[in-house]
Amino acid sequence: MKNILFWIYILAAVLLIGAGYKYWQDKVTDGGEATEQTTETKHTQKDKSENSSQQEEKKDVSLPQVFKEPAIQKIYEDKASKNKKMQLTFVSTPYQTSDKNTNVANTFISNLQEDIDYNVVEIDASSNTVNSDDINKENPDIVILDALTLNDYIEGVTSDEHINNLDTIINNIKMDNRKIYVVGTRSMNDDAFNAYQQDEMNFLSNQDVYFIPVSDAIKENYDNDSELLTETGVKNWTKAITDEVLK
Repeated sequence: MKNILFWIYILAAVLLIGAGYKYWQDKVTDGGEATEQTTETKHTQKDKSENSSQQEEKKDVSLPQVFKEPAIQKIYEDKASKNKKMQLTFVSTPYQTSDKNTNVANTFISNLQEDIDYNVVEIDASSNTVNSDDINKENPDIVILDALTLNDYIEGVTSDEHINNLDTIINNIKMDNRKIYVVGTRSMNDDAFNAYQQDEMNFLSNQDVYFIPVSDAIKENYDNDSELLTETGVKNWTKAITDEVLK
């Protein structure tokens, strides 16, 4: 009888040990899976956090303030957001060139951001020879147009004809979202020319363009014989435009 009870105790102990071992093994497995799941969750949260930080960084990267006019700055930013470049066309004349072969257009363009494309159109005759297609060719967002005052005056174009031609050019290049600057010219020791210039200013003040006067900036910074600017004249003319257009 005692032997039977002994073996019953032994069997019960073995069963208890086996049950305990299985319980311990299940707990270890469950704990391991839980640990793995926790680690995966932490990695996922970290990845999401890093992605969120990168997106925030992208939002925080702001473009430089390039243009003085908010409407033009917005065009620049919209283009940049689409990985496109803003296009600027500068309509220049021989009278914006110095005797040292520097000129206003190239001096101004040297101040532009690298992410702005440009095109220079040179007009060396009167305004009635201008082909507006040359100005529109690159589909510019901004046009800086010399008023062609000296061109026309020296070519014998009357004040009325000059204004009519200028009006036609502006209307031919005017487009939605295109901004047009018209740059005046220097005064001269010539009352007839100064009256001519005043008629032009009166006309431009009623147009949907940005007018940039340069008379005060240039003053006597040009050569009377060659009609060309001095180097100081180029710098001052460029500065007058830059101060109005760029930030």
